[in-house]
Amino acid sequence: MASNESYRITPAKIVEENVLFLIPLYQRLFAWRVLEVKQLMEDLRNHFSITHDKPYYIGMITAVRQGDRLELIDGQQRTTVLTLLAVGFMLTLLQGEDKESWTKFFDSSNRVFFNGRSQDREFLRTLAEKSASTYKNNQMAEALSIIKNFLKDNYDEKNLQKFANDVFNYLTLFVTELPGHYVKNPSSLNEYFEAMNSCGKSLEQHEILKVELLRKYNKTNKINLTRIWNVVSNFEQPIIKIEDSNDAERRQCESYKKYIQLCKKGKFEEAYYGFCKTSKSEGTRTTIAEIEVKKYDFTNKPKRDKEHGVMSFPEFLLLVLALHTGNDNLASIHPSKLHDTFKNNPIPQEQIETFYHELFMYRLLMDLYVVRLKYNSSSSSHKLIFNNQEETDNKEHAHSRLRQFQSMLDVSTEPHIWVLPLLKHLKGLEHEPSQMELLKFLMIKDFNRRDHSCIPDIDKLDYDARPRYWLWRLDYALWEKLILDGKAVFGYDDLDADAVRMYEFHGNNRSIEHLHPQNENNNESWPRKDIDSFGNLAIISSSFNSQQNNLPVHVKFANLEVLLGNKNLQSIKLYFMYLKAKKTDAEWTITAKNEHAEEMIEILQENLDKVKSYKQQHPEGEEL
Repeated sequence: MASNESYRITPAKIVEENVLFLIPLYQRLFAWRVLEVKQLMEDLRNHFSITHDKPYYIGMITAVRQGDRLELIDGQQRTTVLTLLAVGFMLTLLQGEDKESWTKFFDSSNRVFFNGRSQDREFLRTLAEKSASTYKNNQMAEALSIIKNFLKDNYDEKNLQKFANDVFNYLTLFVTELPGHYVKNPSSLNEYFEAMNSCGKSLEQHEILKVELLRKYNKTNKINLTRIWNVVSNFEQPIIKIEDSNDAERRQCESYKKYIQLCKKGKFEEAYYGFCKTSKSEGTRTTIAEIEVKKYDFTNKPKRDKEHGVMSFPEFLLLVLALHTGNDNLASIHPSKLHDTFKNNPIPQEQIETFYHELFMYRLLMDLYVVRLKYNSSSSSHKLIFNNQEETDNKEHAHSRLRQFQSMLDVSTEPHIWVLPLLKHLKGLEHEPSQMELLKFLMIKDFNRRDHSCIPDIDKLDYDARPRYWLWRLDYALWEKLILDGKAVFGYDDLDADAVRMYEFHGNNRSIEHLHPQNENNNESWPRKDIDSFGNLAIISSSFNSQQNNLPVHVKFANLEVLLGNKNLQSIKLYFMYLKAKKTDAEWTITAKNEHAEEMIEILQENLDKVKSYKQQHPEGEEL
């Protein structure tokens, strides 16, 4: 039997030797999530910031030769994300040798052939060419959006060229090419799959860490600690789930409060066993005999909403380690260094059980008091379990304000910066906090950051400064002002209050939009400083920005009206620009733009002054 042939390839070698790939129909669709794409980009940046001539290994692919192409048996996810990376470089690089290299790699979407899925290949081509498409692969579009934003946020043109060159020449794939008889004999391919599966997949760092921590622990209740780890590691749903009922949300909230109080009193065993009875995570198993026999209707497949926390489990482990050791800096370490961080900051054997108990308690606190992302195929939103129904201080607004401010923090600020001090504060409280208390706490913490306590001069909020935080912060200030004061205070009789009230912060809304476009072929000419000034900017999603491109203002207003009708605004500021212009492009002048900027800065300053007054009432608030 011929042996497998193994070798290494880079994008440069793929272009040089014209290596072509084929993804068979039986392979699943591209499925990398936001966190996985971000992780890859951050790992590439970290690697090539240290070295510019050493390989970065993205993993292994397994293939069989089919004519002039390699048919991927395993590794199509890596190959697809590499193709999306190529498109990202093509769209962000200016003309030059590096752009040409990645254009050759992409090869007009011919590099990777999706067998039986021509729409995906065509969709990739339209993305690269910025052309219209009647078909959209949401997973690919989201991944490309993350890649493009990462490149724009982290590199100027010179450094982007260097990074693109490093990735092109040193990002490395291991290729295992199977003998030809695998193609002719499907049973051999099945045997290979069985062998691969029996070997198992490589362990994640947190899985290795779980084993190593318990290896040091010689007491008999390792099983309970393992169960705690397994429960807290699932970030795709809250750890306490209550069956749907009229008062399910209230019961869920009360359950969290009960177990948190037990943990604070040191009654971890009582809290955990009570949790097991309440939660479905450790619920009773259904026997085969108890399963109802019924025909399944595959044409009416139920849609399940998905959820996720504002951080990953490895990030959470680093955060709890920081809280356990009192070294806040550990929470800011990149999750790719999880194992090394625990190795360099070892938990003594006598503290391992305490650390596991803290994992459980902090996960309860985070579930209850920190927003979670809830999304389906068409939309996403933030949800907050904590809701004090009995609260009298701004009862009708306290919950929504706390949820919305945390949502703003989620999209604008690394989670450890605000979640760590919040959990530390919650653990030390001897009373049940109110929603307004937590809102003020978070506002003061955010205000205390050196660059968030004072609005920069308006000329330092231009496009070159990338003022994303201040655009998000302004959207919150506008939303809160409408919630508290009503629409009349803005002076627009035709303001759609419901559309503003229903506004949601989205993590993929990171593109800074020019209302008066940068390309003025179809528009009145403005000086460049006015085009790039704060009054002409709003923050929207990359996909919406690409649709807007350099369209005339009246077409952008028409697109905005569609979102307005659907109560799906991407930017409250953009909506106020539309109102300032009296809903017509002719009224969006430099004068209107300047007046709009002054009005927005005034509303933003008013909101910061409110936080400043909160701080004066609570002088004990520490600096971040």
